[in-house]
Amino acid sequence: MARLLVREHRFIAEFLLDYDEGRAALAAGFAAAADGKKLMRKRAVAEAIREERARRDERLRVSGEKLIEEFAKVAFSNLKRIYPQKGEELDLHKLRDDDAAAIEQFQLDEWVDPDGTIHRYTKVQLHDKLKALNSLARISGLLREEPVMRIEVRYAAMSPEERMAELEELVASGAKYLEHYKAAVANVEIVDESTEAPEATEKQR
Repeated sequence: MARLLVREHRFIAEFLLDYDEGRAALAAGFAAAADGKKLMRKRAVAEAIREERARRDERLRVSGEKLIEEFAKVAFSNLKRIYPQKGEELDLHKLRDDDAAAIEQFQLDEWVDPDGTIHRYTKVQLHDKLKALNSLARISGLLREEPVMRIEVRYAAMSPEERMAELEELVASGAKYLEHYKAAVANVEIVDESTEAPEATEKQR
């Protein structure tokens, strides 16, 4: 593999944080967010990213199937299978692994009355089912979202000439709709209701 520059190593480290090539390029010290796309096209950079991702997945044992399983544990959890009935105690060690994985917070308070009566209060909070269901829906393709263009970063990285060219392109693309608009409103009669109201009042008299 070809040797990488220091800034390219920084770019790879930043990119692997959130997979945003534009932000990673700026954070690594490159002049523009657009440099991220150029770096991603370099064979040495692409190979280094693939190798680091493979090492990370091996360390964490992360796979698409594993992520789906973990989201499913939360998405399809049922508090009735977890929360103890009256007179029972919640023993986490007796829960199924799938049910235990859905628990975000567990708290057991215990106190004794002067007469020796023991009271126990159990609090169980599960992870957010709706977020887990949304994540599963995105992974399975049932829920799709339109990509969000980061306009601020994009325009901040542009030179004045590039911004002017972008503006001219927007004006040109909008001009083609102007004729359609003129044709649509050409035969529209605009009525000024403020002048008609007095005439109607006069006729009523």
